Amino acid sequence: MPRFIILSMLVIALSLSGCNRGEEPSSQQQPAEQVQKETQADDKKAVQKEQSEAAAEDQTAMETAEQTADQIQEKAEAAAETTAEAAQEMGQKAAETTEEAKDIVAEKTMEAAEAVEQQMAETKQAVASTAAPEVMTLEASFGNVSFPHNVHAGFLECSTCHGSAGPGPFELGKDKAHELCKGCHQEQGAGPTGCRDCHKK
Repeated sequence: MPRFIILSMLVIALSLSGCNRGEEPSSQQQPAEQVQKETQADDKKAVQKEQSEAAAEDQTAMETAEQTADQIQEKAEAAAETTAEAAQEMGQKAAETTEEAKDIVAEKTMEAAEAVEQQMAETKQAVASTAAPEVMTLEASFGNVSFPHNVHAGFLECSTCHGSAGPGPFELGKDKAHELCKGCHQEQGAGPTGCRDCHKK
C-alpha cells in the first residue's frame, strides 16, 4: 500500500511537471512577431544612419564647392585686375612709342625731302653743264640767237622748255620761240624782249 501511494504521487508529480513545461515558453525562444519588429527597427536605424551620413557628406561637398567657387572667383578677379593694369600700361607705352615714331618719321621725311631737293638741284646743274654747251646758238633767218643754256638751267625746271619729254633736243620754230622765250621774259620782267636784243646778224 505505501508503495502504491508513492508511485501514485510520483506519477502525479511527473504529470504536473510536464504540464508546467508545456505551458511556460522557454526564455531563449521569442515569438516571431517580436523578432520581426526588432529587425525592422534595426533596418530603420541603419537607413537613418546612412541618410544622416549621406546628408553630412552632401553638406561637406557643398561647403567644399562653395569654398572652391570663392577661391576661383578671387583668382579670376585678381587675374582680371592684373590684365587690366597690364593692358593700360601697354596702351600707355604704345601711345608714347607712337608719338616717338611720328616725330622720327616726320624728321626723317624732312631730311629725305631736303636730300632729294639737294640731289635734284645737283643733278639739274650736272645735266645742264654736261648735256648742253654753256651757250647755244639758235639759227634764225632774222639773225642767230645766242641762248645761255646754263644760266637758264640754273633757275628753271627742264620741263619749262623741254616739256614732259625731259632734257634733249627739241623743235623750236619762230612762233614757239617767241611764245616761250619772249613770253617768259615779259612775264618775269627780266631778259630781252626786242628783236635785235636777241637776233644778231
